[in-house]
Amino acid sequence: MLGDNRKRLILIDDHILVRQGLERLLNLGDKFVVCEETGDAASGLELVRELRPDGVIVDACLRYGTDGIDLTKKLLEEFPAIVVLILSAHDDPEYIHRAENERSDSKQSTRLP
Repeated sequence: MLGDNRKRLILIDDHILVRQGLERLLNLGDKFVVCEETGDAASGLELVRELRPDGVIVDACLRYGTDGIDLTKKLLEEFPAIVVLILSAHDDPEYIHRAENERSDSKQSTRLP
């Protein structure tokens, strides 16, 4: 669409309800548009290669195959300018440390009650 300055995002999370909820929230405003979503790392990487989004939101603990932290490493190696936000419901220090080491653009941990 001409004149559409919204940031294009891909969502990668193995929980469909999380993807649907994030997509609805992000598409409400005028800053972002979710151009595609998927539940695993392999198809997520292919979507990024095909669509070249501005950013990717990745679940740290994808269940099938490669996890979200390793996917982030692959994404940043192949697309160094891409913005990656890693989401996780886990407060395990291992995940936080691994995510920080992959140069994720989100290094702030937020714990919800």
